[in-house]
Amino acid sequence: EPLISSEVELLGMPVSFAHGFGIGSGLGGGLAEVNRPESIFWGGYGGSLALIDMKARTSFGYAMNKMGVSTVGDERSAALAKGMWARLNA
Repeated sequence: EPLISSEVELLGMPVSFAHGFGIGSGLGGGLAEVNRPESIFWGGYGGSLALIDMKARTSFGYAMNKMGVSTVGDERSAALAKGMWARLNA
Protein backbone atom coordinates (compact mmCIF):
# COMPACT_ATOMS: atom_id res chain seq x y z
CA GLU A 1 0.00 0.00 0.00
CA PRO A 2 1.52 3.37 -1.01
CA LEU A 3 2.64 5.65 1.78
CA ILE A 4 3.71 8.50 -0.54
CA SER A 5 2.78 9.24 -4.17
CA SER A 6 4.52 12.13 -5.88
CA GLU A 7 6.17 13.40 -9.06
CA VAL A 8 9.89 12.91 -8.45
CA GLU A 9 11.68 15.79 -10.14
CA LEU A 10 15.06 14.03 -10.23
CA LEU A 11 13.56 10.94 -11.92
CA GLY A 12 11.15 12.92 -14.12
CA MET A 13 8.24 10.59 -13.39
CA PRO A 14 5.57 9.94 -10.78
CA VAL A 15 6.44 7.27 -8.22
CA SER A 16 4.53 5.73 -5.33
CA PHE A 17 6.67 4.68 -2.38
CA ALA A 18 6.18 2.20 0.44
CA HIS A 19 8.85 1.46 3.05
CA GLY A 20 11.82 2.55 0.91
CA PHE A 21 10.82 0.95 -2.39
CA GLY A 22 8.93 2.26 -5.40
CA ILE A 23 5.69 0.43 -6.13
CA GLY A 24 5.48 -1.44 -9.47
CA SER A 25 2.93 0.71 -11.23
CA GLY A 26 5.55 3.48 -11.10
CA LEU A 27 8.24 1.59 -13.01
CA GLY A 28 9.82 3.92 -15.53
CA GLY A 29 12.17 3.81 -18.47
CA GLY A 30 11.97 0.59 -20.50
CA LEU A 31 9.59 -0.95 -17.96
CA ALA A 32 6.98 1.84 -18.07
CA GLU A 33 4.51 -0.28 -20.06
CA VAL A 34 4.75 -3.20 -17.63
CA ASN A 35 1.76 -3.17 -15.30
CA ARG A 36 2.93 -4.98 -12.16
CA PRO A 37 1.29 -3.19 -9.23
CA GLU A 38 2.20 -6.12 -6.96
CA SER A 39 5.92 -5.43 -7.52
CA ILE A 40 8.30 -3.18 -5.65
CA PHE A 41 11.53 -1.83 -7.12
CA TRP A 42 14.50 0.44 -6.75
CA GLY A 43 17.16 1.47 -9.23
CA GLY A 44 20.62 2.88 -8.88
CA TYR A 45 22.63 5.34 -10.89
CA GLY A 46 24.19 3.64 -13.87
CA GLY A 47 21.39 1.20 -14.66
CA SER A 48 21.26 -1.18 -11.70
CA LEU A 49 17.83 -2.43 -10.70
CA ALA A 50 16.23 -4.50 -7.95
CA LEU A 51 12.69 -5.89 -8.35
CA ILE A 52 10.56 -7.97 -6.02
CA ASP A 53 7.38 -9.42 -7.50
CA MET A 54 5.12 -10.40 -4.62
CA LYS A 55 2.51 -12.16 -6.79
CA ALA A 56 5.04 -14.28 -8.69
CA ARG A 57 7.08 -14.82 -5.50
CA THR A 58 10.32 -13.98 -7.26
CA SER A 59 12.97 -11.31 -7.30
CA PHE A 60 15.36 -9.88 -9.86
CA GLY A 61 18.62 -7.99 -9.46
CA TYR A 62 20.85 -6.42 -12.08
CA ALA A 63 24.23 -4.79 -11.55
CA MET A 64 26.01 -3.69 -14.69
CA ASN A 65 29.74 -3.73 -15.39
CA LYS A 66 29.50 -0.64 -17.64
CA MET A 67 27.85 2.48 -16.27
CA GLY A 68 24.87 3.96 -18.09
CA VAL A 69 23.14 7.28 -17.45
CA SER A 70 19.97 6.18 -15.71
CA THR A 71 18.63 6.23 -12.18
CA VAL A 72 15.77 3.71 -12.58
CA GLY A 73 17.36 0.91 -14.58
CA ASP A 74 17.92 1.09 -18.34
CA GLU A 75 17.28 -0.93 -21.50
CA ARG A 76 19.65 -3.69 -20.35
CA SER A 77 17.89 -4.35 -17.06
CA ALA A 78 14.47 -3.74 -18.66
CA ALA A 79 15.07 -6.42 -21.32
CA LEU A 80 16.10 -8.97 -18.71
CA ALA A 81 13.19 -8.17 -16.39
CA LYS A 82 10.69 -8.36 -19.27
CA GLY A 83 12.16 -11.73 -20.25
CA MET A 84 11.76 -12.98 -16.68
CA TRP A 85 8.09 -11.93 -16.59
CA ALA A 86 7.46 -13.40 -20.06
CA ARG A 87 8.75 -16.79 -18.88
CA LEU A 88 6.77 -16.60 -15.64
CA ASN A 89 3.59 -15.87 -17.60
CA ALA A 90 4.21 -18.62 -20.20
